[in-house]
Amino acid sequence: LQGLIEKSEEATRWIGDPDLIRWAKKSLQPLATSVLLNAAELIQIGAGEPRQYLHRDSDSWPSATISEFPFIVNALIALDDFTLENGATWVVPGSWAWDRERKAEAHEFVRAQMKKGDGLLFRGDIVHGGGANQTDRSRRGISITYCAGWLRPVENSVFNVSIERARQLSPAVQELLGYHSYDGSAHNGGLLGLYENGDPSVLLK
Repeated sequence: LQGLIEKSEEATRWIGDPDLIRWAKKSLQPLATSVLLNAAELIQIGAGEPRQYLHRDSDSWPSATISEFPFIVNALIALDDFTLENGATWVVPGSWAWDRERKAEAHEFVRAQMKKGDGLLFRGDIVHGGGANQTDRSRRGISITYCAGWLRPVENSVFNVSIERARQLSPAVQELLGYHSYDGSAHNGGLLGLYENGDPSVLLK
């Protein structure tokens, strides 16, 4: 389920959490001067559902170069306890540095067992995937990914969130949705995302 800012006040508070935004900006600062919301998704692993395929969130841009500095970061928030039985996420620390074709061996995995309300923060180019749910109850979490401000996000937030709703949001969350222009001059780049040769935040006034 996407478009969470349109659908949930609580999800909006998590997505716009100042500590999360500061962490995302600090993580991406070597490559970008600002960040965007890449995607915010409510993920439910149903009772008896098999293990998710292993992937990197950076796989959405297969030609992008993976380096010591990430261009996408992920915050996974547990809405239920994450246990080995109900599908705690499989994570492969250090896998961002691997060739894309390399497969993880059994001893290289860890499981993100978490209590309800806990969060897991990791680079979006880390190999990971939801575990199999071997219980009779669903397991829910929210995945919030932030990407470099010059990158086209997976979720089109300008259309997933109405302009009426966007006007109610804090400037920090409006910026995450793309209602600002990107200034890459600090990295020898230019301006991106302009509206009428200016900042698109005027659309919210």
